[in-house]
Amino acid sequence: MNSICYWDILTKKVIYTFLFKSQASIIQEFTFSPNGKEIAIACDDEVLIECVPFKVIYKTGTREKTIYFLWILREYVSQQKQHQNIPTDIIKLLIDTYLESSRR
Repeated sequence: MNSICYWDILTKKVIYTFLFKSQASIIQEFTFSPNGKEIAIACDDEVLIECVPFKVIYKTGTREKTIYFLWILREYVSQQKQHQNIPTDIIKLLIDTYLESSRR
């Protein structure tokens, strides 16, 4: 069966295995998008573009820590005297910066 395994090079363990639905496909080549969040897989009869799983991109525990980070951010905003919302683009920048620091 054709598959692509994502490995953690530090622990030398498989993080995730992507299994192909079609067993007839033979992987010829693959490449990642510039941001590393998608993978293009060229087979003998098709090209697949798949999202790279969250747990492959980010360190273990990042999802849980991100939820906690967002909760702290929301609580901070709600406790401000003016009750002004933080602009959406600032929140996105904070989240992106946090996630970037959590990449493998």
